[in-house]
Amino acid sequence: MDYAKRLNKSRKFRSHSCSDKILLWNMVGMQGTRLAGMVGGRVFMKGLIVGRKYGGVWVRRAVCCRGEVGGRKRGKGGGRGEEGKVEINHPKVMGTGVRMDEGWVGEGGAEFGGGVWVWWRGEGGTGGGIKEEIDGITGRRKKDGGRPRVMWWGEGEGKRVDELKRKVMGRGIMKEWNWKRREELSGEGGGEE
Repeated sequence: MDYAKRLNKSRKFRSHSCSDKILLWNMVGMQGTRLAGMVGGRVFMKGLIVGRKYGGVWVRRAVCCRGEVGGRKRGKGGGRGEEGKVEINHPKVMGTGVRMDEGWVGEGGAEFGGGVWVWWRGEGGTGGGIKEEIDGITGRRKKDGGRPRVMWWGEGEGKRVDELKRKVMGRGIMKEWNWKRREELSGEGGGEE
């Protein structure tokens, strides 16, 4: 069965961005209908490479960490966490400095300054947005070293992730796969890779 199609049939929840789709894959796997019968379990991405102009903090928040509602911590060096009964895959994230663009955008090369400005326009684009300066090395707010609200919780984002989790659990998708059996079949163990 194609889990992504089953989850997205609802009119209440529609995935509108690539990061929403990758977050979904990090919850239910990437295998889809055609591979499900052949692979013996869920298929997860082990790594993700981001371009030189995109920060690792952003990609981790977008594709996996925002799914950890309730403060569940990841294991050392990434790995798969579990929030309630929904297992969230945390791929290794690597940035590349390789120039992949030929146009004017890349002429001067990327600048890796200490600060990154991020913002969220607010629920439904009605204003009331948040903006913060984030330390590009630590991923924390430059002003006080705290956890950035924008990177971890955009307004309404928690509701969207909660809705995704309810749909995953409500349709019995997670119950169909045995996590330990998947590790036995693939020869993988937990911990660092």
